[in-house]
Amino acid sequence: MIEKAILLAILLASRAFDVPAHLIAAVIDQESGFNVLAQGDKDSEGNYHSFGLMQLNLEGAGHGYLPDQLLDPYFNIMAGTEYLKACMNAFPNNLRLAISAYNQGIGGASEKGWGANRTYVLNVLNLMSKYEKEIKP
Repeated sequence: MIEKAILLAILLASRAFDVPAHLIAAVIDQESGFNVLAQGDKDSEGNYHSFGLMQLNLEGAGHGYLPDQLLDPYFNIMAGTEYLKACMNAFPNNLRLAISAYNQGIGGASEKGWGANRTYVLNVLNLMSKYEKEIKP
């Protein structure tokens, strides 16, 4: 069950960026397991550079933001959903490529396709089915 405050942020982001709420929830689950303090992807010096629910990377969707900003659940969901929408716009009518782009960047998805991170994409699609039943906007 999604915490009420997080669910509200997901629903607001869904409306603001016209991205299905169950897709946002699926990405959050895949990226962080709904851990608001999640940090991942370390650089060569051992410093984290991916933060929060949607694991926004300082070199990608989180570029220009401070880690503290990215660890704010509301901010993270809004910024992550805005990037997810950009991925969907880059690959209209191809949700697999859009999901792949969220994970590996739009350039990576364009170059390598969604098969380069097939497990990630399929996990998100499976989680979408779960959250489609759970989230009723």
